[in-house]
Amino acid sequence: MRDHARHAKAVDAWLEKAADALTGVQFLILISTALDAVWARTRVTLGEVTLTAIAQRVLHDVSARFPPFASLMVEPDGIMFRELLERGGTIRESEAREGGRFLLVELLSVLGNLTAEIL
Repeated sequence: MRDHARHAKAVDAWLEKAADALTGVQFLILISTALDAVWARTRVTLGEVTLTAIAQRVLHDVSARFPPFASLMVEPDGIMFRELLERGGTIRESEAREGGRFLLVELLSVLGNLTAEIL
């Protein structure tokens, strides 16, 4: 849990600087870009199969709390936001922000726990 709190604190500090004035859709694009960077950095170390399994588990947890995020798909190149962005106008901004933050924190926490924070 300590690692989860540390990841949440880091994500919150980053979002405070990077996402303050963004709309819900812009926020989701920012989260998607951040996840792309995490994916690219971890794919070589963990491999596509392992990273895909981790991402699918995280998406399952996220979509249970934030139903619009059930439309996210895990593909070989990462977590795809296409469908969610297409419906961007129908998701509440607060849900986009909370769900996106939760997704990023959860993925970082799981990756950190599985790799002893080496990534």
